[in-house]
Amino acid sequence: MSYIMRVAVVHDSLIQKGGAEKLLSAICRLWPGAVLFSSIASNYWQNYYSKLGVELHLSWMQKLPFKSLAEKIYFPFYSIAFSGFDFSDFDVVISSSARFAHHLIIPPSVLHICYCNSPGRMFWQPHDYFQNRLLFRKLLTPWLSRLRIKDWVCSRLVDSYIANAGWPQKRIHHFYKRSSRIIHPFVNVDSLSEHLDGICPKDGPFLVVSRLVGWKRVDLAIKACAILNFPLVVVGDGPDRRRLEKYCSNGILLAGRLTDSQLKAYYESCRAVIITQEEDFGLVSLEAQAHGKPVIAYGKGGSVETVAEGETGLFFKEQSVVSLVNTLKVFDGIQFLRQKCFAQAKNFSYQRFAKELEEFVIKAWQKQ
Repeated sequence: MSYIMRVAVVHDSLIQKGGAEKLLSAICRLWPGAVLFSSIASNYWQNYYSKLGVELHLSWMQKLPFKSLAEKIYFPFYSIAFSGFDFSDFDVVISSSARFAHHLIIPPSVLHICYCNSPGRMFWQPHDYFQNRLLFRKLLTPWLSRLRIKDWVCSRLVDSYIANAGWPQKRIHHFYKRSSRIIHPFVNVDSLSEHLDGICPKDGPFLVVSRLVGWKRVDLAIKACAILNFPLVVVGDGPDRRRLEKYCSNGILLAGRLTDSQLKAYYESCRAVIITQEEDFGLVSLEAQAHGKPVIAYGKGGSVETVAEGETGLFFKEQSVVSLVNTLKVFDGIQFLRQKCFAQAKNFSYQRFAKELEEFVIKAWQKQ
């Protein structure tokens, strides 16, 4: 009888519903007997993993109040919380980290693989992360400096790194001085039709799907569409919403958080998806293309790896309103094919992701 590898999966926190959480769910499905660890979890995620039959362990932070604000008010405690977990009963630990999930104390006999969505922007790129909160950043500088040192120390204890794209891979090398293997995340195309014929229509609104935080630069899309009098729908919510409302004019809708079916309807009816931030990978761009829609993205970061310029979308070269306005004008005169967009998304299938990740983990474990 073959030996069954005992796997633990660790994630920063289970509060938001985004690309990292979709990736985590896929990792847990890939190893059905895996045990999941996280700092805190909302009722939604506790019920979600209970229904999947996944054993979930949460840190002492789960007992703290105001968990929805945990990233803002409790960030100095995450590293301490993760170091309290015991992994002595496992063969492999896979940490899914964009901040603290790799801050683990693991026995030498246990393999630690970190799937790194990005080194923590909060302490490695505070100028970008706290763009509109200069005073807040200055007040936190002593804490951020300590966390940066702790993060670097913890990065030395990881056995192998996986980067989700080329841009995070460069930051892993720059900040941690570690090499990594790129395994791109996936978009679910199985439930979508391959028969997306014809030219992408130009009669719907533009669409932004993003958390509303300063560094995402959603204001660029709002201002550019207001100048050109283009309709725009912004899906998502966050602390930057009140500021963004000031820039909204007729034809611009801040739709807030939506269900999956509501978001799917907007993908299907939109003219194109606009991505204004420097993406680590760019799952939203793939979701748009999977629905046969082109993408207009800031030409830096993960979007460069997911969008075929001139075939499935366009890039604006500078993160400015002027650059985006000029690109929107060019976009209006170009025809894009829905089938080409869908074909680009299919290059990032779940089957490809699962095969590459499973092979990497098994090979690393066998070398251990």
